[in-house]
Amino acid sequence: MVPMNERYAVTVEIFLDGNQWGALLGENITVGVAGFGYSANEAMLELTKQMEVYQRNWKEFADREHRSDGIMKSSTIV
Repeated sequence: MVPMNERYAVTVEIFLDGNQWGALLGENITVGVAGFGYSANEAMLELTKQMEVYQRNWKEFADREHRSDGIMKSSTIV
């Protein structure tokens, strides 16, 4: 988890996809995190929820796959 006193700049792409708005953090929706909604605000709210899920899942994955010597197992595919 990022300490509260550290700041990072990120770029979120907002786009219209059919009849819904999308908010994308990352290169594309396959490797990034995205949220969709019927307005740009809904898409951003959904992106926020998906980022929380991603962070929680990554922490659980890292805790489970972390070895006692501090090295991640290289055979694990994410």
